[in-house]
Amino acid sequence: MSLQMMSQLREWRIVASVLCVLSVLSFRSFLSAAEPPAAGLALWLKADAVTGIATGSPLAAWPDSSGHNRAAAQAAAEQQPRWVADGFNGKPAVRFSGKEWLDTPQDIVLPAAHSYFAVIKDRTTDENGVFLWFENEKGMSGQPGDADGPAYGTGGFGKNFRLRNYPGMLQRGITPGPAAVFELVAAPDGVYGWINGLAWLGPLKNEWTGAFKSGNKTGRFRLGRHGGKVPQFFAGEMAELLVYDRALGEVERRAVEDYLGAKWGIPVRPAMLVTNAATGMVTLGNEYLVLTVNGKSGARGDDFRIPGTAGNWVPPSGYGLFVDRIWGGPDEFIWAPYDAEVLASGPDTVAVRFSRLSEGRRDATKTADPRLSKLRLEKTLTVKAGVPGVFCRVKFKNTDTVAKLFAYWQQHIVFPLGTATQERTVMLRPSRRGVRILKADGREHYIKDVTAGWTAILDQPQRTGVAFLLDYNKLGFLYNAASAYTTEWVAEDTYMPAGQEWEVESVAVPFRGLGGLQHASSNFLADLQVERTGNRLKLNFALARSVTPVAGVRLSGEIYSVTDQKAVPFPETAVGAPAAEPVTATVAVVAPGQDPLVIRVKAVCATPQGEVTNRFETFYIGAYRWGDNITLDMVTPAYVGQAPAKRRTLLRPPNLGHPVCNEIYLMQGLMTDRWRLDQFWIQLVPWTKYRRSYYSNGFGVGGKVLDFPYDYDELLRKQVIIMVNVQASGLGFAGMQMLRDYVAVGGALWIFGGHVAYGAGGWAGSPLEEVLPVRTLGRPFDVRKAKNTRLQPGPNPDGLLLDVELTDQPRCYYYHEVEPKPGSLVPLVVDGTHPFIVAGRFEKGYVVCFTGTPIGEPLRGDVPFWEWNNWATVMRNAFYWSAHRGSGLK
Repeated sequence: MSLQMMSQLREWRIVASVLCVLSVLSFRSFLSAAEPPAAGLALWLKADAVTGIATGSPLAAWPDSSGHNRAAAQAAAEQQPRWVADGFNGKPAVRFSGKEWLDTPQDIVLPAAHSYFAVIKDRTTDENGVFLWFENEKGMSGQPGDADGPAYGTGGFGKNFRLRNYPGMLQRGITPGPAAVFELVAAPDGVYGWINGLAWLGPLKNEWTGAFKSGNKTGRFRLGRHGGKVPQFFAGEMAELLVYDRALGEVERRAVEDYLGAKWGIPVRPAMLVTNAATGMVTLGNEYLVLTVNGKSGARGDDFRIPGTAGNWVPPSGYGLFVDRIWGGPDEFIWAPYDAEVLASGPDTVAVRFSRLSEGRRDATKTADPRLSKLRLEKTLTVKAGVPGVFCRVKFKNTDTVAKLFAYWQQHIVFPLGTATQERTVMLRPSRRGVRILKADGREHYIKDVTAGWTAILDQPQRTGVAFLLDYNKLGFLYNAASAYTTEWVAEDTYMPAGQEWEVESVAVPFRGLGGLQHASSNFLADLQVERTGNRLKLNFALARSVTPVAGVRLSGEIYSVTDQKAVPFPETAVGAPAAEPVTATVAVVAPGQDPLVIRVKAVCATPQGEVTNRFETFYIGAYRWGDNITLDMVTPAYVGQAPAKRRTLLRPPNLGHPVCNEIYLMQGLMTDRWRLDQFWIQLVPWTKYRRSYYSNGFGVGGKVLDFPYDYDELLRKQVIIMVNVQASGLGFAGMQMLRDYVAVGGALWIFGGHVAYGAGGWAGSPLEEVLPVRTLGRPFDVRKAKNTRLQPGPNPDGLLLDVELTDQPRCYYYHEVEPKPGSLVPLVVDGTHPFIVAGRFEKGYVVCFTGTPIGEPLRGDVPFWEWNNWATVMRNAFYWSAHRGSGLK
């Protein structure tokens, strides 16, 4: 549906409490209708303090409740506003019709640092409406810099909120709703404006110290009119006005907000939504952030602002936040228009769903790619009151009649603090080698060994940035480029049958006060800095809030010396509730040995749902001579941690049939030629179709099996599938799971070794290892040199050695150190007992593992197995055993 300009703020019940506190159940804070701060209160006008007149009567004087006797008055009866008893949410108000105004005495001194708050209903219809203006005692002289003070007003209801500070002006087109608390704080570092506690304006340079050339800052406030040559009036109701001759701090400012909100029935610090059908722009905001999305071009975040920081965090020429992409696919989601639908309009939650049906195009002129067309993308952006984050839920549905394979890719381009600060910008990513930091001169753009679902961009000197929380279970890898200020994450390959859906959620969380990031989750963000003096360590923790309210955190863990291979625990320490200003804790402990050190942290969080445990670790280099997490060769890590297991599922067709078996499929890695597979298939089974794809070692992002058939129908047409020296990651989770399913329903799989197979292939714990008749030992490299290189019959060959002669004494010089699973067949061994071939059954299918490797230099007179005359016979037997359902297996 099309978006229309709308007013979202509806009346809601304010929950009163004695103090403004952070609830365990909500980030929202409330204050009772107690009196506002009194210090510095220069003027206080409230409609409920008017007495002695009937509703609808002209108001000659509005009494001042500040104690300074500065009543706002109007002597001319025809220019007096009217007091009404039920003009503001059933409570009194002063009503202006667009031609009346009130003036205070000219004895108010307005210093450069000041604050004021106004509760109004705006009914102004012309382009300019000023409900409050400060004028010096000389009045208008025709020289704005000499006579004009700050003007505070609107530009027509539903058009603009305007803050004027000659010679500057701030203006923003928003719809605050019919009733709103308008705020201004002029602080030394700038002038800021809020509506209902949301930081919609600022900063504007504070020039009010020299605003009056005469040097006289004494003057009066005029309510309902600007006093220039062309008067600008206000139409609407005003319920209360407070002016302070000082800049209120954050705590006091919020106290006034809560007082006014509770008293006048206005939700303060709500979730706010602004839509514009003409431009396609949608703005979602709360007290922590404001995001504007361009629905007509990619539904991307073109404007992102964080209160207290300057400017737009999205560069003018960049894509922006929450940019939808397909890895290796069309880029139409970047520029194409989306449909939009408002799902929630506040004040507790605002949500907008953007959607598009893909055409499979890279741009509007290119031919559509049918492999990526007819994918319906739905992106729902949600902002909640009091929660410092933008939630982004992306759902894909395959509306085609054929299966699709794609990898969703989400991109964020961010200028920290709204300016290009490349020399100060760092990007942080969790890795098995510790948190990896990327700067402008860094080269590690891709992170494949991710250990958690987050990435972050940070202005380090200002300790301000944005963390992006991701679904670790669906995360493939991370990519960053500091020169382009882009932080990106790519999901694993997704196989999607016709009619099925896939979805993922991410969250953007702004933060301040952290100089680094070692952990990010929905519970908290954490920085950990280590100080070492001799053998004494100080662990300095700083925890900031995230999107789940946490009442407190208990930290404990251990410190591990990589060099000495020793660990010592550190005691449990209680930390307060993570907040916008980080809470800190320091833990002292004796170091277990030399640097580098690994600090492993367990954090128990008290949440509304009960206790939740987060674990993370960071790497401390200290005096380690090689620097970073590397060893003498400057490539190999000194320490590699464990990545948590992922909880993953694959979308499947409703029913998987039995393989049709009319094609051999080979995934060809390095050294495939030594196994003589081409010669074998041509001679033995020339009637069978033979298809191959290649395993590329890749660059930066790891290996990849090119042109793998990510389609169950095609996969089930294979009689035998062969992998030669292939990493599990080259198939991705989808490929591994599909191979597992292929074997389970009756397929035949052969695995050949090499330098990136088995242990080095990362098969341990994968869906692929589940089907194998061997267990890998989980080592990064498990190839061992044989002492006794002669191949000998194994303990249970079944029919796999039929017609095989070993009189030539074939040799195997290197093999993978694996462990046969119970019930498997071991027809040949090397080094006395280590299996050279292992065969086994998984559900209805059959698997043969060749655990030897065709490497090594033969001695004079040796016959390496790959040149052995009976090698073709061994493979023939393996073919008939696996493809024709062998005998003898229990």
